[in-house]
Amino acid sequence: MSSRSVVALPLVASALFVSAVHAQCATDWVPGNPPQSPLGEVGASVMYDPDGAGPLTPRLVVGGYIFGAGNVTTRGVVAWDPSSQQWQALGGGLRGSVRAFAVMPNNDLLAAGYFDVESAAGVWFNASVARWDGIAWQPMGIAFSGVVSALVVRPNGHAVVAGNGSFYSPFTGLVVGEYAVEWDGANWSAMPGLPWPPACATVLASGNVVIGSYAGGAASLSEWNGVAWVPFAPGVSAASALVTMQGGDLVAAGEWVSGLGFGVHRWNGASWQLLGAADNEVFTLSLLPNGDLVAGGTFTQIAGVAVGGLARWDGVAWHAIGTGPGGNVLTVTPSSTGELYAGGSWLRSMFSLVQWDGMAWSPVRDGVAVAIVAATEAANGDLIAAGRSWIGGVADESGIVRWNGTVWSRLASLNGPVTDIVELPSGDIVVCGSFTLAGGLPVQGLARWDGTSWSSMNWPLPQFSSGAVVLSLAVAPNGDLLVGGSFSTVSGIGAPRNVARWDGTSWSSVGIGPTGEVRDVVALPNGDVVVGGVFTVVDQPWFLVGGNLALRIARFDGTAWMPLGSGMNSNVSSLLVAANGDVIATGPFTQAGGVPVYHAARWNGSTWSPLGSSPGSKVVAELPNGDLLCSGAGLLAKWDGATWSSMPLSDVKSATMLRKGELWIGGDLTIAGFAPSGHALLATNCPASVAPFGPGCASSGGANELVAETLAWSAGALRSRGAGLPASAFAIVATGFQAAPVPVPLANFLPAAGAGCELHVVPDILQFESAIGGVVRSSLTIPASPSIVGGAFFQQMVVLEHQPGPGVVASTATNALRLVVGVF
Repeated sequence: MSSRSVVALPLVASALFVSAVHAQCATDWVPGNPPQSPLGEVGASVMYDPDGAGPLTPRLVVGGYIFGAGNVTTRGVVAWDPSSQQWQALGGGLRGSVRAFAVMPNNDLLAAGYFDVESAAGVWFNASVARWDGIAWQPMGIAFSGVVSALVVRPNGHAVVAGNGSFYSPFTGLVVGEYAVEWDGANWSAMPGLPWPPACATVLASGNVVIGSYAGGAASLSEWNGVAWVPFAPGVSAASALVTMQGGDLVAAGEWVSGLGFGVHRWNGASWQLLGAADNEVFTLSLLPNGDLVAGGTFTQIAGVAVGGLARWDGVAWHAIGTGPGGNVLTVTPSSTGELYAGGSWLRSMFSLVQWDGMAWSPVRDGVAVAIVAATEAANGDLIAAGRSWIGGVADESGIVRWNGTVWSRLASLNGPVTDIVELPSGDIVVCGSFTLAGGLPVQGLARWDGTSWSSMNWPLPQFSSGAVVLSLAVAPNGDLLVGGSFSTVSGIGAPRNVARWDGTSWSSVGIGPTGEVRDVVALPNGDVVVGGVFTVVDQPWFLVGGNLALRIARFDGTAWMPLGSGMNSNVSSLLVAANGDVIATGPFTQAGGVPVYHAARWNGSTWSPLGSSPGSKVVAELPNGDLLCSGAGLLAKWDGATWSSMPLSDVKSATMLRKGELWIGGDLTIAGFAPSGHALLATNCPASVAPFGPGCASSGGANELVAETLAWSAGALRSRGAGLPASAFAIVATGFQAAPVPVPLANFLPAAGAGCELHVVPDILQFESAIGGVVRSSLTIPASPSIVGGAFFQQMVVLEHQPGPGVVASTATNALRLVVGVF
C-alpha cells in the first residue's frame, strides 16, 4: 500500500488547532471496586435502624481498626446496607479503633474505643465515646487514657463505658473516673471501686451491670448494684466475653480456676454449669433471635464438636455453623432477616467480615467487585472481562462480565479460570482457559458465548490426541478466530497443529503449523499470522523430517510459514502488534535475530531491535503515545522508547487499553495511594474522540463507510479504514481543519460523481491509498505538541473506482469524521 501527502501535518497543526484546551490535562489512577471489605480488622458490630420505625431497612454497622470498605474510604466505622448490597459511610468516620457499639433508647448510636472525633470546626481530638446523630459523629465530652473494651446500655437508658484506664474531660483535664463511668443522657459520673481492669460487660435482668476482667483470679467478675461494685459468683479466672440469656441466666467465656482451661459456663443463680470446654479462646458471645447462644473466637473444637471459630448452643448441645468463618472471630451479630455476620481478621482465610445465609459462608462485599484476569474491548467500546466477580450479591469465581462505562453486568459463568478472551465481529465472546464446563456444557478449555448460550465450537477435533490445550486467541482482519496452543493429531493429515483457524462454521489448518507449543498468536493488519512459543520448525510434514527453521517465532502469509529473521535463542511468551504494525515479542530470550536483547524485542518487518532490559516477561498493552507495558512477577513496567520505569501497582494479571483512553489493569492489585482492588484504570481528562457526520454515498462495492481504527492521540497515529469500497479503486483521504460550511457536491470536482455524493471536509492534507479487497487503510502521524490537544480536525475519503481501459468510471465518497486530539 502506497501513501503520499501533499501537506505535512506538523507544518500546519499548531496554526490551525486554534481551539486546543490542554492546560488542565492529567492522567490519573482510578481504583476499581475492592475485592474484599472492610479493610483491616473488624472488632465490633451492631444492627442499627437509621430511622427507627421509618421506611429505611436496618444496617449492619461495623467498627474496628479498619480503613474503609468497598468504595467507602472513611476510617474506623462503616455501615453495610443488605438491601442494596452497598457500603455506606457514617460521616467522616472515627479515626482510630472502635471496640464496641450500643443503641440508645432514643435510637442514637454510640461507639466506644480509642479514636479521634472531628468537631464541627473540623478539628480532630481524642475521645473514647462518640454519638451518631444521623448526620455526624458528635463527641460526648470525655476522653480516655487507655482503650475502651465494653459499652452497654442499662434499662434506665444510662450507658456504661468501661476500659483499662482513666476517663477525663478533654476540656478541663479533670478525671471523671477510673475503669468505668456512666452517662445519664446529660452528664458523666464515676462508678468507683471496680477492682480490676475490665474486658467485657453485660446487663442483668435486674439492670445491674456485670463486668469481667482478665485479672483477679477467681474474683474476675464484679457486679454494679447501683451504688457499689460487689464480687459476682467466683469461678472465672479470666473473663473474655459475657452475655445475659433471655431467661436471665449469665453466660461467661474465659479461663476457669477449676483448671478446665478455655470454655463457656452458665450461671443459673446458684451455680456454674459447663456448657462446653474449648481448645482455644472464646472472644465473643451473642444471642440469636430464637434464644440460641453463639460463641466466636479462635477455637476449632468445643465440647468435642469440630467448628471453625464459631459454634451455636441450642440449650442442649453445640453445633457447627457450616465450616465456620475460621480465623479470629471478634464479634457476631444476627440480622433481622436471618443472616449471621461474623467479624474479625483472616476470616475465610482473607476477609474481615463474612456472613452466613443458612447454607454457606461468604464474604460481605460490595454489590459490585470485579478482579480481572483477562479482558478485551468490544466493538461498541465496552470492556469485556474475565475473572472473579461479585455482582448484586452473587459471587462468581470464573465469570465473564461487561462494563458499559457506568455499570457492571454478568454475561456468563464457567467452572475454571480464563486465560484469554476476544470478541468476534458478530459480538460473540470466545474464551480459553482451564475450564471444563461452560454454563453446564462440557467443553475442553475453549467456548463461545453468543449472548444466550454457550457452544463448544466442535473443539477439540475428533482426531486430536488427548490433552489439547488452547493458550491464546486472536481475531483476524476478516473476522476469523485464530487459536494457538498445544494440540496435534494421531493421523495428522490436513489437521491443525498448534495453531488453527475458525471461520464461524469449521476449523482449518494454518499451513503446516509449528512443531511445538504456541504460547501466543496475533494477526497483522494485512491478515498475516504471527505465532510465538517453544517450537523450532514450521512447515514440517507430519511424521517426516524436514520443514523450515523458525526459532520460537514465525509468520504465515496465507501460503507458507517463514521465520522472522533468525528467531530467538529461547522461548517467546507473548506477542503484541503495535499501532504501526511492528511486532513486539517478550520472553526469557537474550538474542533476537542475532541481536543482543533482554527479554523484549521489536520486529519492524525486516530486523529485530532491543527494548532495553525489560523487567517484565509479558507484553500486555501499548499506550496511545506508543509506550509499551510489560508485566512480570506481578509488577507492571513502562517502556517510553528509551528506558523502563515501574508503575505503582503489584500483582498485575492483565492490561487492556481502550480506544477512548482508559487503561484497565486487572489482578489482585495493590495500587499506590489506594486500597487493594481487583481492577483499576488509568484515565485521562483530555481524551481523544471521534464522531461521524455527513452521509456518504454508495459505490459498487457497498456503503462506503469510514471508521477510525485508532483515535487521534498526541504523539500517536490516527489509523482510518474505509470499507465497502469497490475492489478496483483508490481513495483520496482528505484531512482538514475545517468542516465544509455547506456540503459541496462531489460532481463540482469529479464528473464521474453520482448524485448525492458530497464533500464535507475542507482539505488541508491529501493522501492517496489503493483499495485491497474493497478496504482502504490510511495512517496519519499526530505531533507530540501540547498546543494541539483538544483541537478538532476532520477526515473523509473520496473513492475513485477504476477499470482497465476506461480509467475512472465512478466517483463516490464515505461519511466524514470529526476527530479531537487527546493526550495520555
